[in-house]
Amino acid sequence: RPRLDPPRPEGAAPGVLGLDAATRRSLEVLRDGRGGTEATLLAAADRTVTAAGARELGARLSAPLAYLVPITARHDAVAFLLGAESTRDAIRATLKGSPDLARALARIALDRYAPRDLGAIRAGLAVIARIIPALADAPLPHPERVAAILHALRIDPAPGGELDRALAANLPARFEDGGVIAPGYDGELDVLRRLRDGGREAIAALQSDLARAWGVASLKIRHHQQFGFLAEVPAAAGQKLAGGTSITGPMAPIHRQTMANAMRFTCAALAELDRKVAEAGERATARERACIRHLRKVILDAGTTLSDAARALAE
Repeated sequence: RPRLDPPRPEGAAPGVLGLDAATRRSLEVLRDGRGGTEATLLAAADRTVTAAGARELGARLSAPLAYLVPITARHDAVAFLLGAESTRDAIRATLKGSPDLARALARIALDRYAPRDLGAIRAGLAVIARIIPALADAPLPHPERVAAILHALRIDPAPGGELDRALAANLPARFEDGGVIAPGYDGELDVLRRLRDGGREAIAALQSDLARAWGVASLKIRHHQQFGFLAEVPAAAGQKLAGGTSITGPMAPIHRQTMANAMRFTCAALAELDRKVAEAGERATARERACIRHLRKVILDAGTTLSDAARALAE
Protein backbone atom coordinates (compact mmCIF):
# COMPACT_ATOMS: atom_id res chain seq x y z
CA ARG A 1 0.00 0.00 0.00
CA PRO A 2 1.28 3.52 -0.70
CA ARG A 3 2.30 5.67 2.25
CA LEU A 4 -0.15 8.56 2.62
CA ASP A 5 0.03 11.61 4.84
CA PRO A 6 -2.95 12.19 7.14
CA PRO A 7 -5.64 14.33 5.45
CA ARG A 8 -5.50 18.03 6.26
CA PRO A 9 -8.43 20.44 5.86
CA GLU A 10 -8.22 23.13 3.19
CA GLY A 11 -10.21 26.29 2.59
CA ALA A 12 -11.85 27.30 5.87
CA ALA A 13 -9.36 25.37 8.01
CA PRO A 14 -8.93 26.20 11.70
CA GLY A 15 -6.72 29.23 12.18
CA VAL A 16 -6.97 30.61 8.63
CA LEU A 17 -9.21 33.14 6.99
CA GLY A 18 -11.93 31.50 4.91
CA LEU A 19 -12.12 32.84 1.36
CA ASP A 20 -14.89 31.77 -0.99
CA ALA A 21 -14.28 31.31 -4.71
CA ALA A 22 -15.74 34.70 -5.67
CA THR A 23 -13.52 36.50 -3.16
CA ARG A 24 -10.46 34.66 -4.39
CA ARG A 25 -11.23 35.68 -7.96
CA SER A 26 -11.80 39.33 -7.07
CA LEU A 27 -8.60 39.52 -5.02
CA GLU A 28 -6.62 37.93 -7.88
CA VAL A 29 -4.40 36.03 -5.48
CA LEU A 30 -3.33 33.21 -7.83
CA ARG A 31 -5.30 34.01 -11.02
CA ASP A 32 -6.24 37.35 -12.53
CA GLY A 33 -9.63 38.19 -13.96
CA ARG A 34 -8.74 36.60 -17.31
CA GLY A 35 -7.41 33.40 -15.76
CA GLY A 36 -3.74 34.33 -16.18
CA THR A 37 -1.03 34.30 -13.53
CA GLU A 38 1.03 37.40 -14.30
CA ALA A 39 -1.12 40.18 -12.82
CA THR A 40 -1.63 38.47 -9.45
CA LEU A 41 -0.58 38.85 -5.85
CA LEU A 42 1.52 35.70 -6.10
CA ALA A 43 3.41 37.00 -9.15
CA ALA A 44 4.13 40.28 -7.35
CA ALA A 45 5.38 38.58 -4.18
CA ASP A 46 7.07 35.44 -5.51
CA ARG A 47 10.86 35.46 -5.20
CA THR A 48 11.12 31.76 -4.43
CA VAL A 49 13.83 29.62 -6.01
CA THR A 50 12.13 26.19 -5.83
CA ALA A 51 8.85 24.75 -7.09
CA ALA A 52 7.98 23.57 -3.57
CA GLY A 53 8.61 27.04 -2.18
CA ALA A 54 6.37 28.61 -4.82
CA ARG A 55 3.58 26.15 -3.94
CA GLU A 56 3.98 26.94 -0.25
CA LEU A 57 3.84 30.69 -0.86
CA GLY A 58 0.74 30.29 -3.04
CA ALA A 59 -0.96 28.19 -0.35
CA ARG A 60 -0.19 30.80 2.32
CA LEU A 61 -1.48 33.68 0.23
CA SER A 62 -4.64 31.71 -0.52
CA ALA A 63 -5.26 30.92 3.16
CA PRO A 64 -4.08 33.87 5.30
CA LEU A 65 -3.58 33.20 9.00
CA ALA A 66 -6.36 34.48 11.26
CA TYR A 67 -4.65 34.57 14.66
CA LEU A 68 -1.92 36.76 16.06
CA VAL A 69 0.41 34.12 17.56
CA PRO A 70 1.17 32.18 14.33
CA ILE A 71 1.30 35.43 12.34
CA THR A 72 3.89 36.80 14.79
CA ALA A 73 5.88 33.56 14.55
CA ARG A 74 6.08 33.95 10.76
CA HIS A 75 7.04 37.61 11.08
CA ASP A 76 9.80 36.70 13.55
CA ALA A 77 11.22 34.13 11.11
CA VAL A 78 11.15 36.62 8.23
CA ALA A 79 12.78 39.34 10.34
CA PHE A 80 15.46 36.90 11.48
CA LEU A 81 16.40 35.99 7.90
CA LEU A 82 16.28 39.62 6.78
CA GLY A 83 18.84 40.40 9.46
CA ALA A 84 21.03 37.35 8.78
CA GLU A 85 22.10 38.24 5.25
CA SER A 86 24.92 35.68 4.90
CA THR A 87 22.65 32.90 6.18
CA ARG A 88 19.89 33.94 3.80
CA ASP A 89 22.26 34.10 0.83
CA ALA A 90 23.69 30.67 1.66
CA ILE A 91 20.20 29.15 1.91
CA ARG A 92 19.03 30.67 -1.37
CA ALA A 93 22.19 29.55 -3.18
CA THR A 94 21.79 26.01 -1.85
CA LEU A 95 18.08 25.80 -2.65
CA LYS A 96 18.46 27.14 -6.18
CA GLY A 97 17.96 24.29 -8.62
CA SER A 98 17.15 21.76 -5.89
CA PRO A 99 14.70 18.97 -6.81
CA ASP A 100 11.04 18.76 -5.84
CA LEU A 101 11.42 16.33 -2.94
CA ALA A 102 7.70 16.17 -2.12
CA ARG A 103 6.66 15.29 -5.69
CA ALA A 104 9.35 12.61 -5.96
CA LEU A 105 8.24 11.10 -2.64
CA ALA A 106 4.64 11.03 -3.84
CA ARG A 107 5.52 9.20 -7.07
CA ILE A 108 7.67 6.68 -5.20
CA ALA A 109 4.90 6.07 -2.65
CA LEU A 110 2.39 5.43 -5.46
CA ASP A 111 4.86 3.10 -7.24
CA ARG A 112 4.73 5.32 -10.32
CA TYR A 113 8.29 6.51 -10.21
CA ALA A 114 11.23 6.69 -12.59
CA PRO A 115 15.00 6.73 -12.01
CA ARG A 116 14.91 10.54 -11.88
CA ASP A 117 12.71 10.35 -8.75
CA LEU A 118 15.30 8.26 -6.92
CA GLY A 119 17.87 10.80 -8.09
CA ALA A 120 15.68 13.63 -6.79
CA ILE A 121 15.60 12.06 -3.32
CA ARG A 122 19.39 11.69 -3.39
CA ALA A 123 19.85 15.30 -4.50
CA GLY A 124 17.24 16.59 -2.03
CA LEU A 125 19.00 14.89 0.88
CA ALA A 126 22.27 16.45 -0.26
CA VAL A 127 20.59 19.88 -0.23
CA ILE A 128 19.34 19.24 3.31
CA ALA A 129 22.83 18.27 4.44
CA ARG A 130 24.18 21.61 3.15
CA ILE A 131 21.37 23.76 4.55
CA ILE A 132 21.57 22.43 8.12
CA PRO A 133 24.98 24.01 8.89
CA ALA A 134 23.92 27.28 7.27
CA LEU A 135 20.89 27.47 9.59
CA ALA A 136 22.71 26.11 12.62
CA ASP A 137 25.48 28.70 12.29
CA ALA A 138 23.00 31.59 12.11
CA PRO A 139 22.98 34.00 15.08
CA LEU A 140 21.19 32.76 18.19
CA PRO A 141 18.52 32.62 19.42
CA HIS A 142 16.64 31.04 16.50
CA PRO A 143 13.00 32.09 16.19
CA GLU A 144 10.38 29.40 16.79
CA ARG A 145 9.73 28.63 13.10
CA VAL A 146 13.44 28.55 12.18
CA ALA A 147 14.13 26.20 15.10
CA ALA A 148 11.24 23.97 13.98
CA ILE A 149 12.59 23.86 10.42
CA LEU A 150 16.07 22.97 11.67
CA HIS A 151 14.59 20.18 13.81
CA ALA A 152 12.64 18.75 10.84
CA LEU A 153 15.75 18.78 8.64
CA ARG A 154 17.87 16.82 11.13
CA ILE A 155 16.97 13.41 9.73
CA ASP A 156 18.71 10.05 9.75
CA PRO A 157 21.57 10.25 7.21
CA ALA A 158 21.38 6.50 6.46
CA PRO A 159 18.94 6.75 3.49
CA GLY A 160 21.09 9.42 1.85
CA GLY A 161 24.23 7.34 2.27
CA GLU A 162 22.51 4.28 0.84
CA LEU A 163 21.31 6.20 -2.22
CA ASP A 164 24.77 7.72 -2.73
CA ARG A 165 26.34 4.26 -2.79
CA ALA A 166 23.60 2.61 -4.85
CA LEU A 167 22.67 5.06 -7.61
CA ALA A 168 24.76 5.65 -10.72
CA ALA A 169 26.09 9.16 -11.27
CA ASN A 170 24.11 9.55 -14.51
CA LEU A 171 20.68 7.96 -14.32
CA PRO A 172 18.77 6.71 -17.39
CA ALA A 173 15.31 8.01 -18.27
CA ARG A 174 13.67 4.62 -17.75
CA PHE A 175 14.34 1.58 -15.59
CA GLU A 176 14.15 -0.56 -18.74
CA ASP A 177 17.31 1.13 -20.04
CA GLY A 178 19.37 -0.32 -17.16
CA GLY A 179 22.36 1.29 -15.49
CA VAL A 180 20.43 2.66 -12.50
CA ILE A 181 22.57 0.87 -9.91
CA ALA A 182 26.22 1.92 -9.64
CA PRO A 183 29.05 -0.61 -10.05
CA GLY A 184 30.36 -1.86 -6.72
CA TYR A 185 27.06 -1.61 -4.86
CA ASP A 186 25.95 -5.21 -5.39
CA GLY A 187 28.53 -7.92 -6.05
CA GLU A 188 26.10 -10.35 -7.68
CA LEU A 189 24.88 -7.66 -10.08
CA ASP A 190 28.48 -6.78 -10.99
CA VAL A 191 29.27 -10.43 -11.88
CA LEU A 192 26.13 -10.77 -14.01
CA ARG A 193 26.85 -7.51 -15.81
CA ARG A 194 30.39 -8.60 -16.65
CA LEU A 195 29.08 -11.83 -18.17
CA ARG A 196 26.21 -10.03 -19.91
CA ASP A 197 28.54 -7.44 -21.42
CA GLY A 198 30.57 -10.06 -23.20
CA GLY A 199 32.23 -12.17 -20.57
CA ARG A 200 35.62 -11.03 -21.84
CA GLU A 201 37.54 -13.65 -19.86
CA ALA A 202 35.27 -16.48 -21.05
CA ILE A 203 35.47 -15.28 -24.67
CA ALA A 204 39.25 -14.98 -24.55
CA ALA A 205 39.56 -18.51 -23.12
CA LEU A 206 37.21 -20.03 -25.72
CA GLN A 207 38.94 -18.12 -28.54
CA SER A 208 42.27 -19.60 -27.49
CA ASP A 209 40.76 -23.11 -27.28
CA LEU A 210 39.12 -22.86 -30.73
CA ALA A 211 42.28 -21.46 -32.34
CA ARG A 212 44.21 -24.45 -31.01
CA ALA A 213 41.51 -27.03 -31.89
CA TRP A 214 40.93 -25.67 -35.40
CA GLY A 215 44.60 -24.94 -36.09
CA VAL A 216 43.95 -21.26 -36.96
CA ALA A 217 46.11 -18.91 -34.85
CA SER A 218 44.39 -15.75 -36.21
CA LEU A 219 40.88 -16.91 -35.20
CA LYS A 220 38.77 -14.14 -33.59
CA ILE A 221 35.40 -14.40 -31.87
CA ARG A 222 32.96 -11.71 -33.05
CA HIS A 223 29.41 -10.97 -32.02
CA HIS A 224 26.70 -10.87 -34.69
CA GLN A 225 23.31 -9.29 -34.01
CA GLN A 226 21.43 -12.20 -35.61
CA PHE A 227 23.71 -15.22 -35.03
CA GLY A 228 25.28 -14.31 -31.68
CA PHE A 229 28.95 -15.22 -31.12
CA LEU A 230 30.80 -16.46 -34.22
CA ALA A 231 34.39 -17.53 -34.83
CA GLU A 232 35.94 -15.58 -37.72
CA VAL A 233 38.88 -17.06 -39.67
CA PRO A 234 40.69 -16.07 -42.91
CA ALA A 235 38.99 -17.29 -46.10
CA ALA A 236 41.66 -19.93 -46.90
CA ALA A 237 41.43 -21.50 -43.45
CA GLY A 238 37.65 -21.25 -43.57
CA GLN A 239 37.43 -23.18 -46.83
CA LYS A 240 39.39 -26.03 -45.25
CA LEU A 241 37.07 -26.06 -42.21
CA ALA A 242 33.97 -25.90 -44.42
CA GLY A 243 35.26 -28.82 -46.51
CA GLY A 244 35.09 -31.12 -43.51
CA THR A 245 37.34 -31.82 -40.52
CA SER A 246 37.95 -34.54 -38.01
CA ILE A 247 37.01 -32.22 -35.16
CA THR A 248 34.10 -33.59 -33.15
CA GLY A 249 32.23 -32.66 -29.97
CA PRO A 250 31.32 -29.15 -28.81
CA MET A 251 34.07 -27.52 -30.89
CA ALA A 252 33.03 -29.05 -34.23
CA PRO A 253 32.77 -26.08 -36.70
CA ILE A 254 29.45 -25.21 -38.39
CA HIS A 255 29.61 -22.69 -41.28
CA ARG A 256 27.44 -19.55 -40.86
CA GLN A 257 28.76 -16.70 -43.06
CA THR A 258 31.10 -16.15 -45.99
CA MET A 259 32.62 -12.72 -46.58
CA ALA A 260 35.16 -11.34 -49.05
CA ASN A 261 38.25 -12.16 -47.00
CA ALA A 262 36.92 -14.23 -44.11
CA MET A 263 34.46 -16.92 -43.09
CA ARG A 264 32.50 -17.23 -39.86
CA PHE A 265 31.62 -20.41 -38.00
CA THR A 266 29.77 -21.43 -34.90
CA CYS A 267 29.93 -24.56 -32.74
CA ALA A 268 28.16 -26.00 -29.73
CA ALA A 269 30.64 -24.34 -27.34
CA LEU A 270 30.01 -20.90 -28.89
CA ALA A 271 26.23 -21.44 -28.76
CA GLU A 272 26.50 -22.36 -25.07
CA LEU A 273 28.52 -19.20 -24.35
CA ASP A 274 25.91 -17.12 -26.20
CA ARG A 275 23.14 -18.71 -24.11
CA LYS A 276 24.96 -17.98 -20.85
CA VAL A 277 25.53 -14.34 -21.82
CA ALA A 278 21.84 -13.93 -22.76
CA GLU A 279 20.73 -15.52 -19.49
CA ALA A 280 23.15 -13.30 -17.59
CA GLY A 281 21.47 -10.26 -19.18
CA GLU A 282 18.04 -11.39 -17.98
CA ARG A 283 19.36 -12.19 -14.51
CA ALA A 284 21.21 -8.85 -14.35
CA THR A 285 17.95 -7.03 -15.16
CA ALA A 286 16.11 -8.98 -12.46
CA ARG A 287 18.88 -8.34 -9.92
CA GLU A 288 18.93 -4.61 -10.67
CA ARG A 289 15.14 -4.48 -10.21
CA ALA A 290 15.57 -6.17 -6.82
CA CYS A 291 18.13 -3.51 -5.82
CA ILE A 292 15.73 -0.77 -6.96
CA ARG A 293 12.89 -2.28 -4.90
CA HIS A 294 15.22 -2.29 -1.89
CA LEU A 295 15.96 1.42 -2.40
CA ARG A 296 12.24 2.17 -2.63
CA LYS A 297 11.72 0.38 0.70
CA VAL A 298 14.57 2.37 2.28
CA ILE A 299 12.89 5.60 1.16
CA LEU A 300 9.39 4.56 2.24
CA ASP A 301 10.64 3.36 5.64
CA ALA A 302 11.91 6.92 6.17
CA GLY A 303 8.82 8.38 4.49
CA THR A 304 7.40 10.34 7.43
CA THR A 305 10.66 12.08 8.31
CA LEU A 306 11.44 12.70 4.63
CA SER A 307 7.98 14.20 4.11
CA ASP A 308 8.45 16.47 7.13
CA ALA A 309 11.85 17.52 5.79
CA ALA A 310 10.34 18.25 2.37
CA ARG A 311 7.76 20.55 3.99
CA ALA A 312 10.53 22.23 6.00
CA LEU A 313 12.50 22.86 2.79
CA ALA A 314 9.42 24.39 1.19
CA GLU A 315 8.92 26.66 4.19
